[in-house]
Amino acid sequence: MHLKEVYFSLFLNYTQDKKLIEEFWEAIFSQYNSPKRYYHHIFHLEQIYQELQPIQHLIKDWNTTLFALFYHDFEYDVLKNDNEELSAQKAIEVMNILSLPSNQIYLCQEMILATKGHTPQLNSDINCFLDADINILGKPFDVYQQYSADIRNEYIHYANDIYYNGRKNILLHFLNKEKIYNTDYFSALYERQARVNIQAELILIEEQLNPNL
Repeated sequence: MHLKEVYFSLFLNYTQDKKLIEEFWEAIFSQYNSPKRYYHHIFHLEQIYQELQPIQHLIKDWNTTLFALFYHDFEYDVLKNDNEELSAQKAIEVMNILSLPSNQIYLCQEMILATKGHTPQLNSDINCFLDADINILGKPFDVYQQYSADIRNEYIHYANDIYYNGRKNILLHFLNKEKIYNTDYFSALYERQARVNIQAELILIEEQLNPNL
């Protein structure tokens, strides 16, 4: 199913106003197709959806998970540090317009905010969503390399030393965790390769930071 069809199918559960849904979708499409985005664009959403589909039966609140999927990177400005909070606020705004119950709105907010640190959560749906969000870490190394290059392009305004030191800290955050992936399902799929990929990128980063060594 095309991502737009998934979006419409989700929203038709809460409103029959197709013009309103189209307006919401155009906002999504515009945000995620910004020329400043090289990785966090519409394809990223498609990838997450493809990762979650096989375990849909394990997710208790599928609709709320889809809302989090569509809005978790709605705001993405590499010069700001409150993108998750702003994205969550946008999701809350839309869900309130659709008159969703407060428990779903709260869960969606928690899912989006959890992407800020990717730490294990008590809620299994959130853990599934977090793992799907970082599926790229465990992909074959050539795919991972393209992801790494795309992230660098998103942060192109940062000098090498600033960017690579920041990137190094993020990678070490994941590498130093007992498990990169919070769920057994995603850990079995991607844990081993993710560690290989991250270690390889860290070596390349050290070469960038210390070219004379």
